[in-house]
Amino acid sequence: MPNPTKLEPPPLLGGEDEAEYEVFVDQCISAIGPKDTIERIWLQDFIDNTWDIQRLRRIKVSIVQAARKAGVKALIGQFTGHGRHSAHTQTVADAWSEGNPDSRTYVTELLTANDLNDDAIIAEACRDQYKTLKRIDGLIAAYSYRRDAQIRELDRRRDGLAKRVREYAKAEAEEAVFEEVEPKPKQLRKHK
Repeated sequence: MPNPTKLEPPPLLGGEDEAEYEVFVDQCISAIGPKDTIERIWLQDFIDNTWDIQRLRRIKVSIVQAARKAGVKALIGQFTGHGRHSAHTQTVADAWSEGNPDSRTYVTELLTANDLNDDAIIAEACRDQYKTLKRIDGLIAAYSYRRDAQIRELDRRRDGLAKRVREYAKAEAEEAVFEEVEPKPKQLRKHK
């Protein structure tokens, strides 16, 4: 039988931290304590689904982060009248994206003049990537459902096993034959 504390190779993508994954696997093994191959398989599915959920959440953040420049372009174009694709808008957005202090100040002042703050950039980025983010949320929901199903199956299996053990023990106790044993009189020991 395979060792229940040894799982499959990590399903990592380039750039993901194998040490972080291994810590997560060790925590799951300690918390769940797989007893046999079936529980090991369920645990592996639980780990993979949970890791995929975490990965997708990181991807969502990366998508929004990458779309911030497009958000800045949209806001500059909207509030200056230069248009989203003008040379002015492109130059300011490029400089803002590179961390240029003058461009950062310009964008901040433009937002403040329109009763907005940096959250407006994130909002524009999310709006720009809405369909992609929605699909990722759907994947997260699907992986969450699968992960929760693994937990329910493990609980059901362990509850069923415990119930079978209790029923077996009860049946054994009921079938046991008891003999009445007469107590033997105590014999006194003779002293020499």
